[in-house]
Amino acid sequence: MGRAKQRKKLRGVSPSKSGDGFRGSGATSSAGLGWLAPLAIVALGVAVYANSFSVPFLFDDYFVIVSNPEAHSVAPVGRFLTQSRGLPHLLDALNYSWGGEQVWGYHLVNVVVHLINALLVFGLMLVTLRLPIHHGRYERRAAAMALVVALVFVAHPLQTMAVTYIVQRAESLAALFHLSAVLLFVAVRSGQVALRGPVLVVSLLGLGFLGILSKETVASLPAILLLYHFCFLRDGSRASGDSPDVSAVNSSRNFSGLDWRLIVVALIPVLYGVFLARHFLLPGFGDADGAQSAWLFIPSAGLGVEGVDPWRYLITQFGVIVWYLRLYLLPTWLCFDYGWPFAENFFSAGVLIPLLFLLCLVGAAVTVFSRYRWPLFCAGWFFLMLAPSSSVIPIRDAAFEYRMYLPMLGPTLLIVVGVVDWLDGLSSGRRAALRTAAVVAGCWVAALACGTIVRNQTLQSELSLAQDSARKAPMHWRNHFGLGSALVAAGRGAEAIEHFERAVEVGPEQGTPRIMLADLYSRAGRLAEAEDVVLPATESREESVSAAAYRQLGKLYKAQSFPAAAVGMFEEALVRKPRWRTLELEIVRLLRHQGEWHEAAMRLNELAAKDGSYARRLDAEIAESNLLGGVEAFERGGVEFARNMLGRALEHPSEIARATHMLAYVEAVSGRREVAVGLLEDLVRRDLGDDAIRANLERAESGEDLVVPLTTGTLGRR
Repeated sequence: MGRAKQRKKLRGVSPSKSGDGFRGSGATSSAGLGWLAPLAIVALGVAVYANSFSVPFLFDDYFVIVSNPEAHSVAPVGRFLTQSRGLPHLLDALNYSWGGEQVWGYHLVNVVVHLINALLVFGLMLVTLRLPIHHGRYERRAAAMALVVALVFVAHPLQTMAVTYIVQRAESLAALFHLSAVLLFVAVRSGQVALRGPVLVVSLLGLGFLGILSKETVASLPAILLLYHFCFLRDGSRASGDSPDVSAVNSSRNFSGLDWRLIVVALIPVLYGVFLARHFLLPGFGDADGAQSAWLFIPSAGLGVEGVDPWRYLITQFGVIVWYLRLYLLPTWLCFDYGWPFAENFFSAGVLIPLLFLLCLVGAAVTVFSRYRWPLFCAGWFFLMLAPSSSVIPIRDAAFEYRMYLPMLGPTLLIVVGVVDWLDGLSSGRRAALRTAAVVAGCWVAALACGTIVRNQTLQSELSLAQDSARKAPMHWRNHFGLGSALVAAGRGAEAIEHFERAVEVGPEQGTPRIMLADLYSRAGRLAEAEDVVLPATESREESVSAAAYRQLGKLYKAQSFPAAAVGMFEEALVRKPRWRTLELEIVRLLRHQGEWHEAAMRLNELAAKDGSYARRLDAEIAESNLLGGVEAFERGGVEFARNMLGRALEHPSEIARATHMLAYVEAVSGRREVAVGLLEDLVRRDLGDDAIRANLERAESGEDLVVPLTTGTLGRR
């Protein structure tokens, strides 16, 4: 009993106040919260995100989920383990399998993940505040302080893009495994949880892999573990009395007791993540059959991103990070898509002023570290969590709110701990000040919750979100493009023209608004203007955009009755995107319209061979095209070609009668009258013969010439 009391004393805990879920945790006030804290976190999360369940699919949701066939099937599950962000894609597939396009199921998963993250934040803050290095300073208020941090995390409006915007579930899912790994590391290394060394290693490895399969931001995990150790776990601050298994994990002592094997273990998933994302991170790793040949692949991150290099991206991030801090402290003027411009010159005010501000913050944190550890830890957490998206790896978009999902814990923790420490230092009126601080914290959380509810209301439709974005960032072409697209979807195409024209005006080098504007011009009969506006888009360096521009030109030429030119444009699009199946089908139908049955049939046969779903869905078109392609081949003197294509038509029940009749005619004309008679008799015997077939059978049996059953001239164009 004496040894147990001694261990608790060393941890800064009164022997009579232990047993609150973690060893050495036992303040009466903290224990008094019990399950109320987790219940409060969940209740608040459900309340602020209750109106998110009706938010429809928005923008990228359509590309990633609705129109992506790979998101409609779970099998084979193994493919998700070998692709970048495979875990969110697996969740998309599971959601689609369970509920199709019913959005509430997707939102349910996202909200549940967010709530779990908030509970993990509560646990991590609780463990951190009860570390032995604090000598029991926060014991009585640890649960309340951790609760405030978790409530701010769950309710802050900055989180809506990672929770309500379905496709950004990758951010919150990665955070789940990131937080779990850090919490496990801290709880074991501080002695608050007993775990065998191999179990810890395997657990960290598993969480790391699950995290990196969610999003590459988990690459910061090794650095976060080093930061945590440096700030709180070195200098012999690990609790005494640890079990032998925990001591075994810590046997390789470097960096004041750090077991470097754990850092190496955390690095392994990071290397796997780099391997999975190599096509995006490094130019020259794509292949014709891989991601870069997929429809609408546009490099969004890595050294292959066009228009920005690592240096320009880095100097741009100084201003972006300051803006993030401003949004955290005052979450107003939130915008779905900022279109943040990339900096051109390091020696500009827009770069140097925010850089100076950030250097002052870091310098202050380093300066006070020997006396006060929290600023350096919180600043380190903030910057390291942002590093994967806000450092030297270029990303197509410089600023997005969801990137603050985990970094915001840094400033939140600093505010909460800083206020408590300041109040504890008061010589008088401390109790009243603490009560006032509690009321202020409640008002802060309530204000954040209201902001999140209002923000979710803005996301209730693509149109309302696009209008909000275009109002707040009017110089970004994509916001006008999004507003135009939303108006088109709402059946307000005439109004959309103005916004697409504005998008072209502020982003003349962008191809996508030109393509949409050309389509609307075409519908309005403004064909010459449509051709003029879309032509520059064909020169886009983004192959998907260039392909779409050529397709739009093909549609324009088709509308002007220039079928040969239209096919030529469609072919140019296919050169850039050879797996664009719907465009292949568009070419086929144009060929059919021109009466080029043989070519149409050949293309349809190839398409059906490449994709079995087309073989089933286009059975009637394939059958008819082969039949009429056979007729066309015969008229041109290609008897063998005719036999081959008519034989293909016979594979389809819908054309057995006509194909057999035509084949009989071909055989009769070729001098194989007996074969012709057999074919026609078979049709009559199977009760598939009409009057024309019976008449030709009589002619064949009597030696007369058969009447041609089908000609391309009598069929016309379809």
